[in-house]
Amino acid sequence: MELPQITVRFDQIEQAVQGLRAGGDAARAVVEGDIVRTGATIVLQKLKAEAPVRTGRLRQSMVMRSSGSGAGLWGLAYGKLLVEGTHPHEIRPKRGRYLVFERGGTLVFARRVSHPGTKANPFPRRAVRDVQPALRALLQEHGQGMIRLIIGP
Repeated sequence: MELPQITVRFDQIEQAVQGLRAGGDAARAVVEGDIVRTGATIVLQKLKAEAPVRTGRLRQSMVMRSSGSGAGLWGLAYGKLLVEGTHPHEIRPKRGRYLVFERGGTLVFARRVSHPGTKANPFPRRAVRDVQPALRALLQEHGQGMIRLIIGP
Protein backbone atom coordinates (compact mmCIF):
# COMPACT_ATOMS: atom_id res chain seq x y z
CA MET A 1 0.00 0.00 0.00
CA GLU A 2 1.48 3.33 -1.06
CA LEU A 3 1.83 5.83 1.74
CA PRO A 4 0.87 9.46 1.16
CA GLN A 5 3.24 12.17 2.29
CA ILE A 6 2.61 15.49 3.96
CA THR A 7 5.58 17.75 3.38
CA VAL A 8 6.48 20.30 6.02
CA ARG A 9 7.83 23.44 4.38
CA PHE A 10 8.86 26.63 6.04
CA ASP A 11 8.41 29.66 3.81
CA GLN A 12 11.68 30.59 2.15
CA ILE A 13 13.70 27.97 4.09
CA GLU A 14 15.45 26.92 0.89
CA GLN A 15 16.69 30.47 0.31
CA ALA A 16 17.85 30.60 3.92
CA VAL A 17 19.73 27.33 3.51
CA GLN A 18 21.44 28.67 0.36
CA GLY A 19 22.41 31.87 2.15
CA LEU A 20 23.69 30.00 5.17
CA ARG A 21 25.82 27.62 3.13
CA ALA A 22 28.31 30.45 2.88
CA GLY A 23 28.27 30.60 6.68
CA GLY A 24 29.90 27.19 7.00
CA ASP A 25 28.97 23.72 8.13
CA ALA A 26 27.86 24.79 11.60
CA ALA A 27 25.19 27.15 10.27
CA ARG A 28 24.01 24.62 7.69
CA ALA A 29 23.73 21.91 10.32
CA VAL A 30 21.52 24.15 12.45
CA VAL A 31 19.12 24.86 9.59
CA GLU A 32 19.05 21.46 7.96
CA GLY A 33 18.94 19.47 11.15
CA ASP A 34 17.50 21.02 14.22
CA ILE A 35 14.92 23.42 12.80
CA VAL A 36 13.44 21.00 10.28
CA ARG A 37 13.40 18.03 12.66
CA THR A 38 11.97 20.04 15.53
CA GLY A 39 9.37 21.74 13.31
CA ALA A 40 8.28 18.44 11.80
CA THR A 41 8.04 16.89 15.26
CA ILE A 42 5.78 19.74 16.42
CA VAL A 43 3.53 19.23 13.39
CA LEU A 44 3.53 15.44 13.82
CA GLN A 45 2.45 15.67 17.46
CA LYS A 46 -0.43 17.98 16.55
CA LEU A 47 -1.43 15.80 13.58
CA LYS A 48 -1.65 12.79 15.87
CA ALA A 49 -3.74 14.77 18.34
CA GLU A 50 -6.13 15.97 15.59
CA ALA A 51 -6.42 12.67 13.69
CA PRO A 52 -9.75 10.90 14.01
CA VAL A 53 -9.49 7.71 16.05
CA ARG A 54 -11.53 4.60 15.53
CA THR A 55 -8.92 1.85 15.71
CA GLY A 56 -5.84 4.02 16.28
CA ARG A 57 -4.04 2.57 13.23
CA LEU A 58 -3.86 5.90 11.38
CA ARG A 59 -2.41 7.71 14.38
CA GLN A 60 0.11 4.92 15.04
CA SER A 61 1.17 4.91 11.38
CA MET A 62 2.14 8.59 11.37
CA VAL A 63 5.93 8.92 11.36
CA MET A 64 8.46 11.56 10.38
CA ARG A 65 11.32 11.06 7.97
CA SER A 66 13.75 13.91 7.52
CA SER A 67 16.67 14.57 5.25
CA GLY A 68 18.54 17.77 4.59
CA SER A 69 16.25 20.76 4.63
CA GLY A 70 12.99 18.81 4.38
CA ALA A 71 10.90 16.42 6.37
CA GLY A 72 8.02 14.21 5.34
CA LEU A 73 5.21 12.99 7.54
CA TRP A 74 3.86 9.62 6.48
CA GLY A 75 0.78 7.63 7.37
CA LEU A 76 -1.63 5.00 6.08
CA ALA A 77 -2.99 5.51 2.58
CA TYR A 78 -6.60 5.78 3.79
CA GLY A 79 -5.66 8.98 5.61
CA LYS A 80 -6.08 10.75 2.28
CA LEU A 81 -9.67 9.47 2.08
CA LEU A 82 -10.38 10.85 5.54
CA VAL A 83 -8.89 14.23 4.68
CA GLU A 84 -10.54 14.62 1.26
CA GLY A 85 -13.73 12.65 1.92
CA THR A 86 -15.32 10.25 -0.56
CA HIS A 87 -18.26 10.37 -2.94
CA PRO A 88 -21.02 7.77 -2.69
CA HIS A 89 -19.70 4.56 -4.23
CA GLU A 90 -20.31 0.86 -4.59
CA ILE A 91 -18.18 -1.68 -2.73
CA ARG A 92 -17.68 -5.13 -4.23
CA PRO A 93 -15.66 -8.06 -2.84
CA LYS A 94 -11.98 -8.18 -3.81
CA ARG A 95 -11.75 -11.93 -3.21
CA GLY A 96 -14.60 -14.37 -3.25
CA ARG A 97 -18.19 -13.73 -4.29
CA TYR A 98 -19.51 -12.01 -1.18
CA LEU A 99 -18.72 -9.24 1.24
CA VAL A 100 -19.16 -10.67 4.73
CA PHE A 101 -19.79 -8.42 7.72
CA GLU A 102 -21.81 -8.26 10.88
CA ARG A 103 -24.69 -5.86 11.34
CA GLY A 104 -26.80 -5.77 14.47
CA GLY A 105 -25.49 -9.15 15.62
CA THR A 106 -26.43 -10.81 12.30
CA LEU A 107 -23.88 -12.10 9.79
CA VAL A 108 -24.56 -10.49 6.40
CA PHE A 109 -23.46 -11.81 2.98
CA ALA A 110 -23.72 -9.29 0.13
CA ARG A 111 -22.47 -9.21 -3.45
CA ARG A 112 -22.19 -5.42 -3.22
CA VAL A 113 -23.08 -2.56 -0.92
CA SER A 114 -23.70 1.11 -1.59
CA HIS A 115 -21.49 3.31 0.56
CA PRO A 116 -22.98 6.77 1.17
CA GLY A 117 -19.59 8.49 1.05
CA THR A 118 -17.82 10.34 3.83
CA LYS A 119 -17.49 13.99 4.74
CA ALA A 120 -14.00 15.48 4.41
CA ASN A 121 -12.07 15.91 7.66
CA PRO A 122 -9.22 18.38 7.00
CA PHE A 123 -7.41 17.58 10.25
CA PRO A 124 -3.92 18.24 8.78
CA ARG A 125 -4.97 21.79 7.87
CA ARG A 126 -6.24 22.37 11.42
CA ALA A 127 -3.06 20.89 12.89
CA VAL A 128 -0.74 23.09 10.81
CA ARG A 129 -2.85 26.18 11.53
CA ASP A 130 -2.72 25.49 15.26
CA VAL A 131 1.07 25.02 15.39
CA GLN A 132 1.98 28.10 13.33
CA PRO A 133 2.79 30.19 16.43
CA ALA A 134 5.11 27.45 17.72
CA LEU A 135 6.81 27.17 14.30
CA ARG A 136 7.29 30.94 14.14
CA ALA A 137 8.81 30.90 17.61
CA LEU A 138 11.11 28.04 16.59
CA LEU A 139 12.32 29.93 13.53
CA GLN A 140 12.81 33.11 15.52
CA GLU A 141 14.76 31.33 18.26
CA HIS A 142 17.01 29.47 15.83
CA GLY A 143 17.33 32.47 13.53
CA GLN A 144 19.13 34.38 16.26
CA GLY A 145 21.49 31.44 16.75
CA MET A 146 22.17 31.25 13.02
CA ILE A 147 23.00 34.95 12.85
CA ARG A 148 25.52 34.49 15.68
CA LEU A 149 27.05 31.53 13.82
CA ILE A 150 27.41 33.55 10.62
CA ILE A 151 28.58 36.94 11.87
CA GLY A 152 29.99 35.92 15.22
CA PRO A 153 29.06 36.85 18.81
